[in-house]
Amino acid sequence: MTLNFDADQPVVGLKKQRALIEAVLDAGSADETRWLEWKCPT
Repeated sequence: MTLNFDADQPVVGLKKQRALIEAVLDAGSADETRWLEWKCPT
C-alpha cells in the first residue's frame, strides 16, 4: 500500500506539511516508519 499523498508537487506551506504528516501517521507499519526527515536545499 502506498501513502495517501500526492508527492508530485513540493511540500510548501502548512496545509501541505499537515497533509504529509497525516499520511505518514495514517500509514500502516509496512508502508512507512513513523518519522519524517526534512531536507533543506543547499
